[in-house]
Amino acid sequence: MKYEDGAELVTQPGYQCKKCRRFFLGENEGSLHIARWCCATDLPCECGGRITKKSYAYCDACIKRRTNERWNAMPETEWDGETALAIWDDEQYFFDASDILDYIEDFNCQLEDGEKEIALDDLRIVACKPVLPSLFSFADYFHDDMADEYRDDDYSDIDDRINAIIKERFPTTWEPVNVRVSLASLHRWCYPNQQQAA
Repeated sequence: MKYEDGAELVTQPGYQCKKCRRFFLGENEGSLHIARWCCATDLPCECGGRITKKSYAYCDACIKRRTNERWNAMPETEWDGETALAIWDDEQYFFDASDILDYIEDFNCQLEDGEKEIALDDLRIVACKPVLPSLFSFADYFHDDMADEYRDDDYSDIDDRINAIIKERFPTTWEPVNVRVSLASLHRWCYPNQQQAA
């Protein structure tokens, strides 16, 4: 059902969805819009196209354009071959060039007939930064458990000892940042033999 055909005016002042008959009180644009939207599976996009996935606010063409604009607006960096990387807006991490190549190979091996293979240039890879551990504060941690007269005491010796253990034992953890990695640097690390031949 098209969005524009999805509602009808009823005797009470308001609109109801033609499909589920849900009623939206009021003869105004807001009520008309929500009644049309209620069971619609084909909605208008601001560009004039059509939205066929109701969970989206834009059509596929607008989503692609907006995604490309966001990607191209990000700063770019060279990869040093050691910093962890991730696929932008994904939970896929890479810790060296072989991880990237394995991901591409595994992805392409799982394709169904007619699906397009991906290459390194198709991945939107961003840099990651190390996650630093939160440091311990005895006074903050036990604030609610201590009597008022002990809250202002100096607990820095305890904090220093515990924080030294945290820093020593906290595992190396990474999180992506909105900095895209240059394709040239990815190619240098992933295909070093091709770079030498060139």
